[in-house]
Amino acid sequence: MTGCSAPDCNNSAKKGCIMKVFPRNPEKRAKWAANVGRLKFDAMTISGIFY
Repeated sequence: MTGCSAPDCNNSAKKGCIMKVFPRNPEKRAKWAANVGRLKFDAMTISGIFY
């Protein structure tokens, strides 16, 4: 699994962080992306610290 998709976050599962997968539903995915501050990207994971 890759690292966190949030800007300036370098957390990863290798560092012991819980990683969450972005929803496949386009509407929910867009909301998650907006909340993370990344409107255009292809990554699908985010660190659990953002919950």
